[in-house]
Amino acid sequence: MFQPASLPIYEKHLSFVLNDKQNLHPHVHGDLELLYVLTGQVTITTCNQYLLSAEDFIVLNPFEFHSLTGEDAQVLSLYFSSQLLQTLYPEYQSRWISCVSCTDSNPFYHSLIRQLLAELLYTYISENNNEHHVFWSSCLQLLEILMQVYSCNLDSEPVSDSVRSRVLRATRYVAAHFTEQLTLHDMAQAEYVTPSYFAKMFKDCTGQTFMHYVDCFRLSHAVHDLLHTSRSVTDIAFQSGFNNTNHFIRVFRKNYGVTPGQYRNKNAAQEKSATSDWNYEVLGSLLKHRKEGSVLLQQVLKKPLDQFSFRADFSTGSKRFIQNWNRILNIGA
Repeated sequence: MFQPASLPIYEKHLSFVLNDKQNLHPHVHGDLELLYVLTGQVTITTCNQYLLSAEDFIVLNPFEFHSLTGEDAQVLSLYFSSQLLQTLYPEYQSRWISCVSCTDSNPFYHSLIRQLLAELLYTYISENNNEHHVFWSSCLQLLEILMQVYSCNLDSEPVSDSVRSRVLRATRYVAAHFTEQLTLHDMAQAEYVTPSYFAKMFKDCTGQTFMHYVDCFRLSHAVHDLLHTSRSVTDIAFQSGFNNTNHFIRVFRKNYGVTPGQYRNKNAAQEKSATSDWNYEVLGSLLKHRKEGSVLLQQVLKKPLDQFSFRADFSTGSKRFIQNWNRILNIGA
C-alpha cells in the first residue's frame, strides 16, 4: 500500500492497494472498492463470475462477498471508506452499484472513470500538498459517476430486487455485530421470513451460505489484526467473534491453507520486505489515461446553449436609466 506520510487525510478516507498475488481468498469488507486490472487477467467471483483483462475494472460494494484468481496479473484497488460515503451520500446504504467494464458497453464513461482514477493515483503518489483540490475534485467526480450512472435504489426496486435489499441489510447487521453470536434463525426472524427461505435468499444473492459469510467476515477482521497488530492469536480470535481458539484455527486453516501464526509470519515478512520500489512502468498503464481527462470532462460538462433573439425599438420616448448595481444584494447562486 502506498503510504504518503504528508497526506494523512487521504489514508483516512481513501487508500490505494497494489496487489500482485495470484489469488485472494474469499473475503468481505465495509469499504467501496474499485478494482482495476493493470496487467494480465483475473477472475472475480461474487455471486457471479467475471473475467477481467488489462484496463478492465469492477466496483465491489461494501459487504459484498468476493474472491480473486489470476495468472501473471497485477491489480490496483481504490478503497472509499464507509465514513466518506455516508458523509457525501447519506442514502448510500440503500443503493447498489453495478459497474463491470467487461459486461456493459459504455466506452465513454469507462474512459472517464479510467481518467479520474489515474488523476487520483497520480496525486496520491506524488505527495503534493498543493493539489488537495485536484485530488478531491477527481474523487467527487468519480463517486458522482458511480452513483448517478451505475447505481440503483434498492428501496424503490421491484419485489425481486427487494430480496437483495434484505440481504444487504443482513450483511450490514453482520458487520455491526460480528463479535456477537449470530444464527440463521435470528436473522430470519429479524426479516420476518422462515429460516429456509432466508438461507435460500442469502445464498442466491451472495453465492455463499449465511454462516460461511459470517466466518469469512470474521476472518477478514482477524487477518487485518494478524498483519497490523502484535496481539496474540487467542486475543484476535475472540475479538473477531470466534468463541473458541481451536475453532478459529480450524476455520482459518480451511480457508487460507495455513494456521494464523504461519500466515502472520509469512505475510508480515513480505510486508517488511516491501518498499516504495513499485513498478511504475506497470502503473503507467493506468497513468497514461490521465492525459485524456481534460477533453472528456469538457464533453461531460458542455451543454448546448439556448439562443435568443431580441429587438429593441428606440423610436418612442425614453427616460434616463437608473443604475442599481450598487444597491443590490445577491443571496445564494
